[in-house]
Amino acid sequence: MAKISPHVNTPPARSAQDPLRQITTEIARWRGAKVETASDELVAEEPLEVRLREDQGNARSLAVIMRTPGHDEELVAGFLYTEGLLRDRGEVMSLVAGLDEDGLPSPNVLDIAPNASSGLARRVEDDGYSRAFAVNASCGVCGKNSVAAACAAFPAVPVGDEAISAKTLYRLPEQLRVGQDVFSA
Repeated sequence: MAKISPHVNTPPARSAQDPLRQITTEIARWRGAKVETASDELVAEEPLEVRLREDQGNARSLAVIMRTPGHDEELVAGFLYTEGLLRDRGEVMSLVAGLDEDGLPSPNVLDIAPNASSGLARRVEDDGYSRAFAVNASCGVCGKNSVAAACAAFPAVPVGDEAISAKTLYRLPEQLRVGQDVFSA
């Protein structure tokens, strides 16, 4: 069994296998009363702050999402869509790295710049949107300010020609697994 131990003093470092999404770290392996130090590969998990860029160039924090780095733009767009804040991809003018306190682009901050006509900022205000904590993989109800907000309906999924076949749904886990190189490593 591998576990973190006070015997391990080396801080984690970016992995040579996938420096964006993996870290290499020392671990302590215990076998009975005997402990040995070993190197192990772990999936990186870092916070990503999602901010709404406003008219004057200011940015308002919407959420902090714990994620494995990579594909951040897709993650943020999907997150904002499932939260009901984005209704269409045309509402987004850009998704760009946000600036840190020193004015430098941060890999852990992503600013969404909405089109002027999108109404995104108004939806954030009107719906009382609040995520005053880190977001993780969950159902999305946590952080809603009311039962009505949690139960907000999305349009019904069409049944008919646009429906996804059961055969396709059953193949999705296998297809997902093929694209999970970091998990496999």
